[in-house]
Amino acid sequence: MLRGRSARGRSSTAGDEAFPRRLREPTARACDPGERAPCLSARGGSTQPRSGDQVQAAVINRFGGAEALELVQDHPEPQVADNQVLVQVHAAGLNPLDIKTRRGELRWIRGAKFPMVLGNDASGVVVKCGRQVTEFQLGDTVYGMFDPRSTPSWTGFTRSGAYAELAVTRAETLTTKPDRLSHVEAAAIPLACLTAYQALTQRASVQPGSRVLINGASGGVGVYAVQLAKAWGASVTAVCSERTHDVVRRLGADRLVDYRRCDVTQVDGEFDVIYDVAVKSSFSACRHLLADDGVFISNIVGPGSLVGTIAAPLLCAFGARKKNTFAFVRPRGDDLCEVSTLIRRNAIRPVIDRVFPLEEIRAAHAYAEEARRCGKVVVALPAFERSPTIRAA
Repeated sequence: MLRGRSARGRSSTAGDEAFPRRLREPTARACDPGERAPCLSARGGSTQPRSGDQVQAAVINRFGGAEALELVQDHPEPQVADNQVLVQVHAAGLNPLDIKTRRGELRWIRGAKFPMVLGNDASGVVVKCGRQVTEFQLGDTVYGMFDPRSTPSWTGFTRSGAYAELAVTRAETLTTKPDRLSHVEAAAIPLACLTAYQALTQRASVQPGSRVLINGASGGVGVYAVQLAKAWGASVTAVCSERTHDVVRRLGADRLVDYRRCDVTQVDGEFDVIYDVAVKSSFSACRHLLADDGVFISNIVGPGSLVGTIAAPLLCAFGARKKNTFAFVRPRGDDLCEVSTLIRRNAIRPVIDRVFPLEEIRAAHAYAEEARRCGKVVVALPAFERSPTIRAA
């Protein structure tokens, strides 16, 4: 399936109304001056477009809490390699990965070069294309899980850079934004939905009739795991807090379990796939719930899931049919294009908990760390007029 211009699809107004109101309209949250993580003013004070090669961005110059984030007006504009696209960012998704990076928990993987722009999810408009890019043209609206590296890292981990007016990524990480989505809605999708998509298609093989249990079904990844499994014809048991049951039920869950009243290990039933998005259980604790050839997927890699994944062929040869594996997301535009097809069919809907403006990035991080959310937190960026030009040879 094509990811670029020929992948465009249009939906009717009636199709847009098929989105439940709660899921379509993000709720803006004003920054309370009394919050522990205060609003920021851009360094330099101007809210007008920068000239030359400087852009507005939220950066860190050290690892730490939300207070480590700074809003600057003079961050260097990213350089565009031949296989990359420069995007004027309208909205950026906030992920747990951003928080772990800010704290320094991933410094040995993602580096410690400052100033560092956080963020991997973005939606916006193409303003520059590298010489080898043929999938996109200036003015295309795109979204994706951004990776500023011109070649993927051998570790599989991406670099960040989406909390900025302009962000660069390889063209292969992007796809055309569905017309029915706003930029804010689109920015809530890439990393979380790709994590669920790749887990349920590559680590497991969800199909019509599959019995799927999702632990942590109301979180950023969980809401997409529920919808994807239902779109593929599975029966879904969703484990989440009771206060989020109404939303998760509307996403398609067949059965809802309140984790405060029933531990996931005590859920009644047998499952072909158990996806532990919340990372609150283990293969050994849930093994009795798995069908003979069932798969347990943890949302993070651990010693058991790593060994289980690598040694799966050997274990199978010795008669071990139940599998222990983990989810690991990669920024693949082709996969996101498949997700876009489901969005156009109204099978996938973004779920947004709160939207913050870029100048409230500290409050956004503090909220994402401390609150029990249903869905995603998104950061909206000011859209500045720029003159798009193809990168010179």
